[in-house]
Amino acid sequence: MNSLYKQFILIVLLALFCTITHADKLSIVYKGDMAKLTLNNDDIADIFMGRSAKHDLTPIDSQNPEIREAFYQTIVGMSSQQLRAYWAKRVFTGRGRPPKRLNKQQLLEELDSKSNIISYTRYDQVLDNKLVIKNINTGER
Repeated sequence: MNSLYKQFILIVLLALFCTITHADKLSIVYKGDMAKLTLNNDDIADIFMGRSAKHDLTPIDSQNPEIREAFYQTIVGMSSQQLRAYWAKRVFTGRGRPPKRLNKQQLLEELDSKSNIISYTRYDQVLDNKLVIKNINTGER
């Protein structure tokens, strides 16, 4: 019985380990005129929060709520409720609008037709021929 219990615990631990994949990593993707663009997490946060005039980039959010939540929690340090409150205030005062949300296919089309766009996707779903600026581990700040 003790051996069976140890085997069960080992199987559970292996199953948990196997579920930790590239989904806990995000890639910041960019397509634009700037040949080499380097941004730190604060720069990326400022762009997506509408606080940056330094970079002429249009941010695009993911329609996937899990990916979006992980991105904003990691980069900006805000939950979805805090984010909604932030944008409600910005819109009400006329100081900005949130980035538009697109699914993966819409994002591909947008990236193909326009330039100076920045977005994020799961690490294991990096979009073809798009420049990956940075890979981030979700949960780190």
